[in-house]
Amino acid sequence: MSNEIANQLLARVRSEMVRNITMVKKQLTEWLERPESGGINSFCELLAEVSGGLALLEKNNATELSNVIQKSVKVLNDKFHQKKITGAQFSEIGAEIASGLLLLNSYIEKLGNEQPSDERNISEAVVAIDSIISGNGLVHIQAQPNIDRETYQALAAKVTEVIETSRNQIEQYRLNPDKQFNLETLIGHNKNLISLFEVLNLKAPQLLLNQINQMLKEQLSESQWIDIAEAMILVEDALQYTDGLSQERVENYQEAIDAQIHHSRAIEVQIY
Repeated sequence: MSNEIANQLLARVRSEMVRNITMVKKQLTEWLERPESGGINSFCELLAEVSGGLALLEKNNATELSNVIQKSVKVLNDKFHQKKITGAQFSEIGAEIASGLLLLNSYIEKLGNEQPSDERNISEAVVAIDSIISGNGLVHIQAQPNIDRETYQALAAKVTEVIETSRNQIEQYRLNPDKQFNLETLIGHNKNLISLFEVLNLKAPQLLLNQINQMLKEQLSESQWIDIAEAMILVEDALQYTDGLSQERVENYQEAIDAQIHHSRAIEVQIY
C-alpha cells in the first residue's frame, strides 16, 4: 500500500472514529449521571465501531482498551440494576471507565503521531479497567487524560443541569421544611458529580460536594442551608475557565472553599 493511500485511509478512519467517540463520550456522561435510564446498547454499538476502526489500523492496544471499556460498562450496568453495588462504588468505577475513554479519545486524535508513552498509557488503562471486570479490585488509571473543550462544555452543561435541580429542591425545602424531600436522591446526584470531577482531576469541587453530603445527613439550621447553597454555586463555577485550577493542591474543606472562591473571582475578572 502506497504512503498516499495509507494516509488517506488513516484520515478517513480517524475522522469516523472521532465522530463516533464524540457521541460515546456524551452518552457515557449521561449514563453515569442517570444509570437507571439504561441506554448502554447504543453506547456499546458505537464503541464497537471504534474498535473495528482501530483493528483495521492494527492498533492492538487501543482496540483492546475500546473492547474492555464496552465490557466494563455492561458489567457495571448489570451490577447497578441487580443492586450489587453501592452508589459510591458505582461513581468510583464509573470515573475510571470515563478516564479510560478519555485516554482512548486522546489516542485517536493523535493517530499518526502517537508516542511510545501513549501506548504505555493505553496498556495501563486496559489493566486498570480489566480489573473491574475480573473482580480483582479497583486499580486507578495513573495517566491524566487530555480533556478537550467540547468535553468540558458537555460536562459543564451536565453539572449545571444537576446543580440547578438540586438548588431548587434545597430552596423549596428550606422555605418549607415540612415538605417531603428525598435527601438520598440529592446525595446520589452529588456522588455522580464527584465522579465527573475525579475524571477532570479537580479536587476542590470534590471536597465541597463530599462536605455537602455529610451536612445533608444532619439536622440543619437555616444558615447551614444557605452555606450549602453557596457551596453548590462554587461547585457550579468549577468547570468555567479551568486553566490552572486542576493544579490547586487542596486537602480539606476550607482549602477547597478558598481555592474555589479564588477561582470564581478569576472568572468574574475574565468575564468583565
